[in-house]
Amino acid sequence: MRGLDTELVVGPAVTRTSLLLLRSALGMLAFAGMPRRYPLGPDTWRTTLDELADVPSGLYLAVDDADRVRWLGKAHRAGGVGARLGEHLDRPERAAAFAAVYVAEADPYISGPAIAAAEGYAADGLQLRGRLGPRTWPSAHNWAVVVGAARPSGARPRA
Repeated sequence: MRGLDTELVVGPAVTRTSLLLLRSALGMLAFAGMPRRYPLGPDTWRTTLDELADVPSGLYLAVDDADRVRWLGKAHRAGGVGARLGEHLDRPERAAAFAAVYVAEADPYISGPAIAAAEGYAADGLQLRGRLGPRTWPSAHNWAVVVGAARPSGARPRA
C-alpha cells in the first residue's frame, strides 16, 4: 500500500493568467484555445477520463473545490491525459482532493523532451517550485530549443 501524499498541499488559485501561461508553455505545439476545465467529481470522473483518453498529450492542472492548484503534470502516452489522471485518481488522497482538471492540449506528436520542458516552464511561470511541497518538475532550461523553436506536426485538434 502506498503512503500518504504528503506533497499534496494547497497551491495558488487558478486565474485566467495562469491558464494562459499553461497554454503558452506549449508554444506553437499547443492545440485549441484556453485550457479546458473538466470535472472530476464522484459522478463525473469516469466520463472525464474517457473523454481525456482521446487527448494523447498535454499539460494539466488538477484543482480542488476552491479552484486551487493541487497538481501540475504532463501526459504523453497511450491512453492520453485520461490514463495519467486515472493513475492519480487511484490514490484515495488525490481522488479526494481533485475536484477538476484544466487541460492544455498539445500536438500529439510533441517529443518527450518538449513536453517535459513545457511542464518545467509552466512550473516556473506559475511559481510552483517549492510551493507544492516536495513535488519536482523537469528543468525548463532547454525550453527555447525544444518547445519555443518547434513547429507543429500539422495534426488537427479534436473537434
